[in-house]
Amino acid sequence: MKKELIEEAKTLVDSEDFAKTSAKFRELMDKWKAVGSAGKQHENKLWDEFNEVRQKFYDRRNAYYEELHGKQDENYNAKKTLSDQAKEIADKKEYTREKYLFSLFWGMITVIGGILLVVIVTAAKGTLLMRSEEIVMTVLLNIPMLLIFQSMALPFLLKYEAEKGRIALAAMIGGIVFVVIFFFKMFETAGIELIDIVMNQMYLKNITLWASIYIISIVIWFLSLKIAEGIMLKKEF
Repeated sequence: MKKELIEEAKTLVDSEDFAKTSAKFRELMDKWKAVGSAGKQHENKLWDEFNEVRQKFYDRRNAYYEELHGKQDENYNAKKTLSDQAKEIADKKEYTREKYLFSLFWGMITVIGGILLVVIVTAAKGTLLMRSEEIVMTVLLNIPMLLIFQSMALPFLLKYEAEKGRIALAAMIGGIVFVVIFFFKMFETAGIELIDIVMNQMYLKNITLWASIYIISIVIWFLSLKIAEGIMLKKEF
């Protein structure tokens, strides 16, 4: 009977269905115990043969699960790394957007505060410092100027350390001012008063002009935000 159990065990030893075959080996073990002893002369030899077959299967099964667990650990670590990288990217983008929105918020507060100061001084002195139309135009013009200034300043401040960023920003603004002055002087030399031409177009009902100014400044602001996000992705927090 035990010889039959050994032969049956040998048919299972190369099975790849480890869960199902493990259950069958447990059944064979229960049958082995139920049969009883084959006698002192044969029992040890039969057990060694049966146990060797069992152990061969269990060694294969254990090696399979160790390899499987190793691959699962590798997959987990790879996914964890990707998850950490995705979180870092999201954090850096969120940090950049917060910087832009925070700067925009305080810039708007400054613009509104300046206008309110003019209104308060006008009310206190009874002297008209600015007409209502001029106040509206000032607000309308300051908002795109604020957006464009932010668009130039923030990438520099995010790319470099605070001190280096301020130096680079000052150099850039100085260069822009020089180019603008040079540009206007060229027109002035040619007898063209460019400032007068521009100011003559700056009236409230010129919807096309104001729409163009706002569209351009908003597009520049968003492009600057994307550039700043790219800068932050290359930096270590």
